[in-house]
Amino acid sequence: MLYLKFLIILLSLSGFAYGDISIFKPTFPDMKNNKAPSQQHQIEKLPAAILSNQVSIDAYIAAIPSPFDDTGFYKDYSACNNDNLQQVKCQFNYKLSATEAKNFKIILLPGIGAALMPKTWQIIHIDMGPSGIASTVLASPNKDEAITIYNSSACVGCAMHNASLYFPKVRKLSLDNEFGAIEDKNHLLNIVKANKNKVYFSYQIPNSPNKTHGIAYYADESDGNDVTNFQEIKVTLKPEHQTWARDILNFYQATH
Repeated sequence: MLYLKFLIILLSLSGFAYGDISIFKPTFPDMKNNKAPSQQHQIEKLPAAILSNQVSIDAYIAAIPSPFDDTGFYKDYSACNNDNLQQVKCQFNYKLSATEAKNFKIILLPGIGAALMPKTWQIIHIDMGPSGIASTVLASPNKDEAITIYNSSACVGCAMHNASLYFPKVRKLSLDNEFGAIEDKNHLLNIVKANKNKVYFSYQIPNSPNKTHGIAYYADESDGNDVTNFQEIKVTLKPEHQTWARDILNFYQATH
């Protein structure tokens, strides 16, 4: 099990930019216009999921208005690898003690897959487009802690632009292809390269006690993939909840 040693703060792009390059600026997700529970998604409880050490954990699935047609709500069970949707029983290759599992739940998210989140947290925002691009914001009851997840799907420009912040080789490609880039001009990010396709990053939001932990992935055809893809998960937690980040992030990388 790989335990993450580096922490981060949720980040976003600032409005300031020069040329085709945006300057990285750390911010907390905007919760003011996102009132949970959203009327645009539904949550359904599933049978308890089973972890690799046979510990059970509460499991749910999020349904959103279908991005493909007007036939109703769309659910994505693929993370469970179960063809019989009448008897969905998710199993995941990840270990939590019975005591630790009581602090969390697993949620299946369209276009994203399975995510581990604190038991009392809720979905603030979730979206998936017809091309498969997906994003979500999960937050604590007081909306002062959050998890954000983004999947570029097969959008090459989206993947390159977002990956340019973490992967120097992608930055030039993104600019050459006129997709723009993101630069950590003020050297605020602490980035640790796990391998050529994955980095861990950490960051401290100014004037905030919360820390953020994150993982970013990037792969393209040169890595033997069918599509160019970027994925990113960021976790912002209070000091007393920092240990949760290890399991949230390690569960994500163990299941994606």
